Amino acid sequence: MTSPAVTVQPDTTVSEAAWLMALSRLKHVPVAEPDGRPVGSVHRHTLLDALLGDDATILEGVRGRIRQVFPRLPTRWRPRSSREWSAFVAP
Repeated sequence: MTSPAVTVQPDTTVSEAAWLMALSRLKHVPVAEPDGRPVGSVHRHTLLDALLGDDATILEGVRGRIRQVFPRLPTRWRPRSSREWSAFVAP
């Protein structure tokens, strides 16, 4: 085990997590909130599956994640400006 523990956060990208795990020679890493509270773990085979998926699978995964984060977002809506986007995502 390394000290301090090597962790990733829930918003860490797949490529960032894979790079960190390769540099640290780890097979899995804990996922922790910024305050250090553990929320899970990720294994390298999960990251490899995501990185080696075909384009259609990756695209659907991204769309699914966007729908989770922004459930009010219409399926074909595109913001015309950064101001329009900011107004949409603001609480």
